[in-house]
Amino acid sequence: MILLPHFTRSLLTRSLVTWLFVRAVVTVGSAALGVPPDPPFSIPPLAVVLVVGIVAVVGWVYARRRNEDQFLLCLGYGPVRLLGMLALPALLLELGIGIAARL
Repeated sequence: MILLPHFTRSLLTRSLVTWLFVRAVVTVGSAALGVPPDPPFSIPPLAVVLVVGIVAVVGWVYARRRNEDQFLLCLGYGPVRLLGMLALPALLLELGIGIAARL
């Protein structure tokens, strides 16, 4: 699953920054709508799926605009691996928050 060192660092950083922004917007938005979270920083499961999906789509669009997807495809890394590199950090962070909220 590890890509080239430069692209792995770039994709993971981009994914983490996007996740942080989207997660902050969702958390603040749910608080503004008056939906108090039971444990702090927890959001409904559907919102978790949407956050991970948004992170993957934003990362895909950004990689497409920079032609990184075409370059990685020429190196033998397909779109599934690229989407995995974009969505996996957000998914693991959401899973970690979910586990921490249940404790």
